[in-house]
Amino acid sequence: MVLHQSPAPPENDSDRRPRLGLARLATQQLLALLIVIAGLPYVNSLWNGFVQDDNRQILGNPYLRNFSHLREIFATNVWSYVGAQGTTNYYRPLMTLGYLLCYQLFGPMAYGYHLTNLVLNAGVVCLVFLVTERAFHNRTLGFVAAVIFALHPVHSESVDWIAAITDLQLTVFYLLTFWFFLRTSSATPSRSFEHASKPVIPSGARNLALSLSMARRESSSPAAPRNDTQTGVVTEPLKSGSRGGAAELGMVLCFALGLLAKEPAATLPFLATFYEHFLREDRAETTLGQKISRYLSLWLIDVAYLLFRIRIFGGLAPVLQLPKISRGEAFYSSFALIAQYVWKICWPVNLCGFYTFHKSLSLFEPRAVAGLVVLGLCLWAFVYSWNRERLISFGLVWFFLNLAPVLNGRLLGANVFTERYLYLPSLGFCWIVAWGGQAIWMKLAGQRSARRLYAAGLVIIAALCVLRIVTRSRVWRDDATFYQTTLAAEPDAIALRINLGAVYWNSGSPVQAEAEWREALRRSPDHWLVLNNLGLVAERKKLYDEAIRDFERSIRLRPNYADSHMNLGRTYAVTGADDKAEAQLKAAVALAPLYVPARNALAEFYFAAGRFREAEVQYRISVTSGGTLGAWNSLGDIYSRWRLWPDAEHAFRQALALDAFESHAHFGLGAALEAEGRGREALEEYTAGLETDPRNPAALEAVERLKKTPR
Repeated sequence: MVLHQSPAPPENDSDRRPRLGLARLATQQLLALLIVIAGLPYVNSLWNGFVQDDNRQILGNPYLRNFSHLREIFATNVWSYVGAQGTTNYYRPLMTLGYLLCYQLFGPMAYGYHLTNLVLNAGVVCLVFLVTERAFHNRTLGFVAAVIFALHPVHSESVDWIAAITDLQLTVFYLLTFWFFLRTSSATPSRSFEHASKPVIPSGARNLALSLSMARRESSSPAAPRNDTQTGVVTEPLKSGSRGGAAELGMVLCFALGLLAKEPAATLPFLATFYEHFLREDRAETTLGQKISRYLSLWLIDVAYLLFRIRIFGGLAPVLQLPKISRGEAFYSSFALIAQYVWKICWPVNLCGFYTFHKSLSLFEPRAVAGLVVLGLCLWAFVYSWNRERLISFGLVWFFLNLAPVLNGRLLGANVFTERYLYLPSLGFCWIVAWGGQAIWMKLAGQRSARRLYAAGLVIIAALCVLRIVTRSRVWRDDATFYQTTLAAEPDAIALRINLGAVYWNSGSPVQAEAEWREALRRSPDHWLVLNNLGLVAERKKLYDEAIRDFERSIRLRPNYADSHMNLGRTYAVTGADDKAEAQLKAAVALAPLYVPARNALAEFYFAAGRFREAEVQYRISVTSGGTLGAWNSLGDIYSRWRLWPDAEHAFRQALALDAFESHAHFGLGAALEAEGRGREALEEYTAGLETDPRNPAALEAVERLKKTPR
């Protein structure tokens, strides 16, 4: 809120002036209140499970089992652990490192990951307050903007979905970097941001503003921090020499971490440069060299990051995720995306986890025209506000600059438009709305009933936002709920329909799974994943020729998809074509060396063929990537065959660590202990196994034998 400054009152008078509004609360109290506001609406998300990408990025990610894959985490892309099929532009080492730490703390329990998202979101809300207050010297504006950010329903995907942690991490380090940047000022400003341009305030509030605003004392001595008791405008001169070590080091470190969180962090040097030259309160007193020195390190890190990406991945975004979209179509579609994002941030009612992307073929399509109109209006607002209220201009720059990286559909995945991409850009929107809300409040000065009505309206809007967040969190409860709800809104979301079929398949409902996959095939006749899944259906029905045709067709469409090779190999094995089976299973392992199902499938093939030495090698590799119950049991069986009883005991104990009720592991461990002469322990294991498999003849015989054996 822009306020004129009036002649400064005597300092003693200001010290005696009663504090009103937010000025009565310490910063710590406001931060505690913001944490509560940010956390309460999302509490019910703690009971949600793993959804969509969470399953493979956490439960199926071998990098999380221990700290032996740190090199791969920092030197490869986010999907590298799935092998050749994991080629992508996404480099997110901080996400995987965070998952690794969470896995060591919480294991495969989803609540720990959801709690992490809640904590990060609360941290972002607090940083919104701190950054806004420091950038604009207005405590009320900072608090209101933080509340708007905390309660905006469009952020629910970023908080509710574990895999969206990248947006939370990015925003945390982006705002921290900007906060440190704001502290790299070496001169005491002669004016605050509030007075960087000609002030414009509502006429009804001008007299009140003039009488209540506080002037900075023009003195060469250090000034104490002041804040306006009505408006919360803070005038806090920056201490000389604050540029010196801590702020610069913090800025550099946080920016590097932001780049490791998500690629859009690279936009920050542009914002810092813009702010330094056009908005910084001391810009009239600093030389060009001083200005450049404040943000130069950010540009150097940005260049180093780009060179690193080129060296490791061949470019900033070397993979065309959607090559069927031409450059022209991507350009036209960017305007349609702008209109869609602006509408969603302004009207976050119909939220959805997946939006089907329809490319624009020309600038004259209604969606592209809408984007051009929106862009034109925002450009007009930027120019109009420049000499009146630069906060609005900067909010627009923040919004569109941070949105720009996600407007090229050729470089994004199937979900080109998604709500979580608004998480960081929305801060610019929150600034503008907070300024508008504060301006209306000031305009209603002296109208007590009008202010009460206005406040009641704001409370109702906040309550509706909380309600929308709470109901939205339920959608992310589990895979089935998410896919069913999303498909009801977006029936053309092929990827989600395929995934819903997989949920049915894995839960023992093959008929429902086939129905979803048939519908997906109808909508997308040449989808490689649908063909692979229908091959599984045919194999289950023992229609092996049909299954082989489906798998082979899937491989022709996507040669680097390991699952199709693995499934084809298994089908060949069932039909007795062992040479073809082995070739396909080896191909699957070669494509995805760390993919446990492919490795286990090859090991099972060798085990069934009596090639135990080769099976042992594959199982050993498998358990180092991520131990599975079947792999440890099979290793125990192999070692038992070779009478390597200590090794067999170890393998079966590892299996029981994964499932304490696994009867096969209990029986195998009992046999190993009996062979080692540890009859009492062996009897306990056999007895434990009989609780879940009470009719196992070999175990019953062993129990009788051990009971008769003298101890």
